[in-house]
Amino acid sequence: MSRGTTVLDSAAAAAGPAALRDQPGISELDAAEAMQRAWFVDGRCLSDAEVYRSRAGELGLDADAVTEAYSAPVCRVKDRADFRALCRLRVISYPTLLLDTVHGADQMGGAASTAASLTSALDQQLTTTIPQASTHDLPSRGEPS
Repeated sequence: MSRGTTVLDSAAAAAGPAALRDQPGISELDAAEAMQRAWFVDGRCLSDAEVYRSRAGELGLDADAVTEAYSAPVCRVKDRADFRALCRLRVISYPTLLLDTVHGADQMGGAASTAASLTSALDQQLTTTIPQASTHDLPSRGEPS
């Protein structure tokens, strides 16, 4: 059996999304999706600046600005802040879906989650936290509410 050569570097992998997020015209969700696709679909190393350059191009961003931001020390400060926030939320696996509820951040999912299991968990949370009104409790058309 041969040994792999990939070395995982969480700090570098966290700096990439931070570099993407800081660009004008990109949402955090789009940045996260681009990184998920790079790792899970394309099998790209998230410690490679070229990954962020190519994702920037796909997202219509300035690739030079993204790779410059990725290499900048301020980006490493931001990724450490992200790690601290995730620790406070007790996130220990990825991808994780967080739902902001009256109780705080409810965590759903993890590395082995499927879209169906996340959808089911979210549906259950929404049903539990936002009770659905029965149709007989709703005013009929034309009736004042």
